[in-house]
Amino acid sequence: MKRSLEFAGTTGEEVAKFIVEARLDFKAFRTVVLKPGEAVIVDLNRNEIHFPGISYGHPLLETVLRESGAAFDRKTIHEEPPNEAKRREFRCSARYAWGQDRIA
Repeated sequence: MKRSLEFAGTTGEEVAKFIVEARLDFKAFRTVVLKPGEAVIVDLNRNEIHFPGISYGHPLLETVLRESGAAFDRKTIHEEPPNEAKRREFRCSARYAWGQDRIA
């Protein structure tokens, strides 16, 4: 049975907390699908976490991608792709090294 969650918050802290809690109930995140009007995290079992309204140009987009472990380029993330569907997929493989914030 396919499961689905929908985010309804408005701040970066709420996004981070929501994703951390969702990780406990879902399998490993596989991809983040970005399309006009919405971002969707898809897990190993194809369950989905929806972020309506968070898309290209939204200030919370980078938070969703970073917290989900998606690999992305900060310079081009807010530009719509040239394809007809305006859709991008990001693999969730990026992991930040422990202690990386302590490096001066």
